[in-house]
Amino acid sequence: TEYNYGGGDDISGAVAQADVLGAYGRHGVHAAALWPLWQQPTEFILAAFELFRRPADLAPFANTSLPADSSDLAKVGVWASVDEDSGRVSVVVVHRTRDELRLRLDVGAEGPAQRVVLAGAQPRPVAASPVPNTQGHYDFVSQGPSVTYLAFL
Repeated sequence: TEYNYGGGDDISGAVAQADVLGAYGRHGVHAAALWPLWQQPTEFILAAFELFRRPADLAPFANTSLPADSSDLAKVGVWASVDEDSGRVSVVVVHRTRDELRLRLDVGAEGPAQRVVLAGAQPRPVAASPVPNTQGHYDFVSQGPSVTYLAFL
């Protein structure tokens, strides 16, 4: 039940951790334990946890998984959830490459999506400009590697 994919001192660790958390949720993993390695940094790994649990001033990633997919899994992973009480949808986009990508999300929501991004050299999620709803799509540019949390209110 223990795991550690490394990268605690680099954005790659946050990318790996975000993918793991999304997969665990989607596949109903009941318990798993991050196993910190002796005297190894964990800042970026813990920042990925923060993005799911306390994304800036937004509600956390919800407890019910939704189907989500990517047209290019080698570059981008997508994890989605819904809060069954409020109907609020959350999406985490895991940008795995160093490329700049123009991404489009098709989410059955209205209004702008609030956005928090974990990227670069700082191991902390940062609020970014909202993503507008344009004719039922949410288009934004992502500089990778990064992890983006989107809240659809």
